[in-house]
Amino acid sequence: MQPSPPHLPPLPPALPPPPHPCSSLARPEVNMASHGCTSLSKVDFSGAILTHASFADVNVSKAYFEGAVLEEANFLRSAVAGATFESARMSKARFTKVNGRSSSFHAASLIEADFSQAYLVNAVFSDADLTKATFALATARGANFRGASMLEANLQDADLRGAFFQEADLTGANFFGALVYETDVLFARGLGAVKCLKFTQQPTQNTKPRSPQWNCPY
Repeated sequence: MQPSPPHLPPLPPALPPPPHPCSSLARPEVNMASHGCTSLSKVDFSGAILTHASFADVNVSKAYFEGAVLEEANFLRSAVAGATFESARMSKARFTKVNGRSSSFHAASLIEADFSQAYLVNAVFSDADLTKATFALATARGANFRGASMLEANLQDADLRGAFFQEADLTGANFFGALVYETDVLFARGLGAVKCLKFTQQPTQNTKPRSPQWNCPY
């Protein structure tokens, strides 16, 4: 009979990873790229005050910005895929040409924010305030706008196929030229005041292809 092995004490809990050296720069008007901070994936900026900060051309994929103040911040051409901006304040923030696939802006304040030409496939904007926000030429297939306030939002020429707008307020939103096949607007408000759009269904094998029917005076 072999002797039983000696009892070993449990391993100590793993220590949390050290903070990213660039996280100490989180402050208003900071330009991250000018400090050499161009790779900030998974860095935690939750609750940080970053008004007028620049993350242009910076990789912040899967970073955390929950509750952060990012009013008029600049994310031009940044990689924000999988990043979390839930409940952040981002009025007039610039997200032009970002890669924001699967990013989350749930309940964020994005009044007059600019997402022109952004790649936002499967991004989440549920319950966000997108009043007068711009999504011109954006690719937002499968994006979730459920319950969002989108008064006078500009979605001209955006790819919105398969996007969800249930219970959103679309009063005065401009969909001129947008692709809206399979778009879900169940219980959406303000549809009577939507500009340039009559929702159509995607063609199937049993139906002939149809172009979206634009309802514009120009």
